[in-house]
Amino acid sequence: MICPVCESTSTFEVGEVSRFQPPFFIRRCAECASSYQYPLPKNSDAFYTGDYYSGKAGFSYLDERQNDRYARHVWNARIRHLRKFQKEGIFIDVGCSFGGLARSAAKYFQAYGVDISAYAVKQGNEFSAQIFEKEPDKTIEKNFRGLYHGDLVNFPIDEIRESSVAAISMIEVAEHLENPAGHFQKAFELLKPGGIFIVQTANMTAWQALKGGLDYHYYLPGHLTYFSEEGLGTLLRKTGFRKVVKYIPVEFGLLPKLLKMRGSFNGCGDYLRWGKTAWYHYISYLRYKNNPLTSSLVVYAIK
Repeated sequence: MICPVCESTSTFEVGEVSRFQPPFFIRRCAECASSYQYPLPKNSDAFYTGDYYSGKAGFSYLDERQNDRYARHVWNARIRHLRKFQKEGIFIDVGCSFGGLARSAAKYFQAYGVDISAYAVKQGNEFSAQIFEKEPDKTIEKNFRGLYHGDLVNFPIDEIRESSVAAISMIEVAEHLENPAGHFQKAFELLKPGGIFIVQTANMTAWQALKGGLDYHYYLPGHLTYFSEEGLGTLLRKTGFRKVVKYIPVEFGLLPKLLKMRGSFNGCGDYLRWGKTAWYHYISYLRYKNNPLTSSLVVYAIK
């Protein structure tokens, strides 16, 4: 059985994740330490219905529309950092959900979103129109080019040509891919020289993930590929990216995270949660036996 990250045939079964129905099995690569589901679900796209986005599924997405005002702190921080590498041009957020990051990018970029969920795309375009009506901004409205149903391999935006894109983001998306190599290759083809491919996912060789074992919260039915820090870098370089810059835990600071959290606070006591978040953020900079203590990982791959 071939590792979907490094294509090694040296893989072995780790065990069964039994807290979901149906349960599923995990195999690990002896070469790059990445993992993957085997066998794969017959129709993984079926996970991403309205129930997934509204919290009614067995595992769910946090509906960003309920927290848009506060979530913008993180989206804006991410775009500010991106602009250290690319100031303008075409930006594509893959796995865009309701389009929050694309809307933030539209302040500077011609911003598009792509998602395999027809529900998210429809709802996201409608929600974006509501935002623009409440908060008119001619620049953002002009630059926001809309959300599209599809993925990178089956790219749905005809007007975008190869070697024309300034930046592509996959925030908590790569783990949902059964064929990450194909998607990474398409991102490479679309990017212009010097273009940035942003990938955020869990590092499964961090101590947080290793300690959790198969009970680690990242083992979910819709997560098909689980990257190690080494495996993710290897795949990006094999794809052709000339430089891979790693950020642990993320590429922006603590403050945007804290400001985002305020959107879920119901009273003064909730501010105590800031302490736990700050502790997690700062211990993420520490390593033990060359592995980070926490699993959060962002990479900027430069073409």
